Amino acid sequence: MTKLILVAPLRGWSTPLDEAPDEVFAGRILGDGLAIDPTAGTLHAPCDGQLIGIPASKHAVTLRASNNAEILLHVGIDTVGLAGEGFELHVQEGRHVHAGELLLSFDLEPAGAASGQACSRP
Repeated sequence: MTKLILVAPLRGWSTPLDEAPDEVFAGRILGDGLAIDPTAGTLHAPCDGQLIGIPASKHAVTLRASNNAEILLHVGIDTVGLAGEGFELHVQEGRHVHAGELLLSFDLEPAGAASGQACSRP
């Protein structure tokens, strides 16, 4: 098994995934991870990899690391309902990115009002 090191994808306060305000994340239905209450509106790549999924709403990205681990970076809980409002994508699906590279920026006001947390899962 290849070891994968992840760096924090955004600035904020980390909490156990169990404390996420959404049953899907708290119940680990999508896998293990952590929740981050963001203090800045930028999301960065947690490792090198290829972007394999970006929804039209731009509220999440999925990254495939070199060891084939798929990492979902999801900003907010109900942010899909914002239909992309307040989100700006800085990369395209299929692109290879490096750890720390800016993936998307978002307005904390609407994203926070919709959910209050960002979740990440390896």
